[in-house]
This record gives sequence, structure tokens and C-alpha cells, in this order.
Amino acid sequence: MKKPHRFSLIDRLRSFKHAWSGLKDLLAHEHNARVHLAMGALTVALGMVLGVRAADWRWLIAAIAAVWMAEAFNMPVVSHLLPEIHVHLIGAIPNGEIVEYMPWTRQLFETCALPEKSMMTVPPVPGLGMT
Repeated sequence: MKKPHRFSLIDRLRSFKHAWSGLKDLLAHEHNARVHLAMGALTVALGMVLGVRAADWRWLIAAIAAVWMAEAFNMPVVSHLLPEIHVHLIGAIPNGEIVEYMPWTRQLFETCALPEKSMMTVPPVPGLGMT
């Protein structure tokens, strides 16, 4: 039986070299990663300028982290509820593939995103169109 490796702070710090190498590779080879980096930095800068409350920073950081994870793992982003709200977001990102359609939400909106031939069309007007 192999003896367990003892924890070493030096070894743990060296392991970050691999993480930084992966991040550099992602930024070097994925155009969208560079766009996400710029938009994440812009979001943080605007949050500071506009005085975003400390309690709201967790949501901004969570959203930035979710975008980075989806890009890093090249995972599709899927909306599971209220397609009328999310269809603009899903349509704006390259890995946004699926929007779940829930007809019961139509009565909440003036301009609805409707499926046509199994494809969701983005409404031509901005905003949520809520009544």
C-alpha cells in the first residue's frame, strides 16, 4: 500500500502554475475568452464607479464566474424558465443553444418569443415586454 502524500504548502503553490498555464492557453486560443475578460473587467469597473452594494457583488461575481466556466469547458448555456426574458441573452452568446418554451408564461408578456419550426426567434424590440 502506498503511503499518503503529506500536505506541503510549497507543492500546493507550485500547482497554481498549471492553473495559470491553462488560463493563459484559454486566453491565447479562444477569442471569446478575451471578450469575456474585457466584459468582466468592464463589469467590475462599472460596479465600482456606480457604487454597487456589497450584497449585490456576489451576483455579479457569480455571473462572471458562470460565463468563464461555460467558456472554459465549452459548455452550452441553456435557459430553463421564462424564455421571454432569456431569449435575448441566449441569442447573444455563441454557446447559447437551447431555450425551453413554457406557453403558460405568454399571458405575462406583450411581445413574446415564439418557437417557429423548432427555433426560437428573438423579438425585434428590446426589453422584457412585461404587462
